[in-house]
Amino acid sequence: MTVEAADTLDPATLAATLRTRVLGRVHEHHVEIDSTQTWAQAWAEAGAPHGALVTADAQRAGRGRRGRGFVSPAGTGIYASVVLRGPRRWAEGPLSLVVGLAIAEGIAGVGVAGMRLKWPNDLVLAGGKAGGILCEVFWQGECPTVIAGFGINVHAAPNLGPQAPYRATCLADVAGTRLPGRAAILASVLGRLEDVLDAYGRSGFAGLRPRYLAHSCTVGRIVEIEDGSERARVRVVDVADTGELVVRGPGGGRLRRIAAGEVSLPLDAEGC
Repeated sequence: MTVEAADTLDPATLAATLRTRVLGRVHEHHVEIDSTQTWAQAWAEAGAPHGALVTADAQRAGRGRRGRGFVSPAGTGIYASVVLRGPRRWAEGPLSLVVGLAIAEGIAGVGVAGMRLKWPNDLVLAGGKAGGILCEVFWQGECPTVIAGFGINVHAAPNLGPQAPYRATCLADVAGTRLPGRAAILASVLGRLEDVLDAYGRSGFAGLRPRYLAHSCTVGRIVEIEDGSERARVRVVDVADTGELVVRGPGGGRLRRIAAGEVSLPLDAEGC
C-alpha cells in the first residue's frame, strides 16, 4: 500500500496539528526503517532531547515485547518511538501501562471509542489486537532514559500469521471513513501522553489507576498467565497502585501480585 500524500507523518504535517509543549517537537520521520525503537535509542545515546520522536511509514524489523517481531506494513499504521528522560520512577514503574492509557484516551479524542488495554502492553479493539507498546530503559550514568515505542493499526489490520494467538484489528474497523489522518491521531496520542506523564510525575500510577481500570479488559477475567517458568490459570481481581496484577485462583484462595508475565485470555467484541 502506498502512503497517500494527505496522510503523511512527516514533521511539517504533524507539527501543524501538534499541541504538546515538548513531545514530538523534535521529530525524525522515515519512509522505511529497520525499527523506530532501535533508531530512537541510538539517537538518545547520541544526545537526542526529552520528547524526541522517531516515526516510520514502514518497519523492516519492528520489535515487540519478549523479542517478538511487530508486523508493520507500509502506510497502514502508526509506528513511533519517543525518547523520555525523566525521574527514576519512570524507569522503575509501570510505564507501559501509562503509555497504554495515553493511547486509549488519545484514540478516544479523535472519535474512535472502545480501545481496551490488555495488561501489560496490548491495545485491543473490536475483539482483536490493534497494536502494542514496548518500553525499554537504558542508563546514562545515574539518569534513566526510556524509549517508549508503540504501534497502532490504523487503516488496515496486518496478517499476523497462523501462529498468532489473536487476530489483528485496526481503527478503521470501528471508525470507517470518519477516521482522521495518521498525523491527527498521533498528535492526539502525544498530547494525552504529555498530560498523563505530568500526572504520573505528580502522583505515580496510583493517581492514574482509576482511568486505567476504565479501559482494562483484563480485570475481572479468568486468564492464563506465564510468569517465568510457571504457567497458571487465575482470576484477575485488580491492578494495584504499583501496576502489578492482583490475582487469585479461579475458585478462590489467597491474593497474590504479579509484576511481569504473559497474559492470555479470549478476545471478543464484548469483553475485550
